[in-house]
Amino acid sequence: MATRPRLVLLCLLAGTTMDVGAAAAQSRDPEHYQLLLRDKAGFKSGGQIHGNVGVTSPRGKLSISHGCVVGDGRELVADSVRVS
Repeated sequence: MATRPRLVLLCLLAGTTMDVGAAAAQSRDPEHYQLLLRDKAGFKSGGQIHGNVGVTSPRGKLSISHGCVVGDGRELVADSVRVS
């Protein structure tokens, strides 16, 4: 179990050295999104997302399964987003 403290330390160092910028507001322009849905969206394992995705319902849900790849700078916008 000697590796566990090293892993915790590595995670803490990685978390403190990451450059995290301020989150920008999501665009309300429908032309900004390549896929715009009303109630819910889901991406299964192995999916590749190379465009902005938005769910417009006030209680809209977006779920992304493990193994999905999201392109750099892409936005996934919904009232509730679940990554598993």
